[in-house]
Amino acid sequence: MFAAAFKPTAGLVKELRVMTGSPLKDCLKVLTETEGNIEKSKELLRKRGLADAEKRADRLASQGLIGLEVDTEAKLATLV
Repeated sequence: MFAAAFKPTAGLVKELRVMTGSPLKDCLKVLTETEGNIEKSKELLRKRGLADAEKRADRLASQGLIGLEVDTEAKLATLV
């Protein structure tokens, strides 16, 4: 027969999320993969975060415009 898959508790997921600042879904996924081991989960999240950052590193933000309108009478500023 098949072994039951590990299901992390809400408290464990919350603890990892507070420690790492990672999204809830990612924390749940890595805790399931590591069968609740917090230290392995933190390491796995760090490695995945670095891999995601490498994928985005070659992107340029060289296009676009920024507009600013300041109304001194109304004491209001708008940034677009």
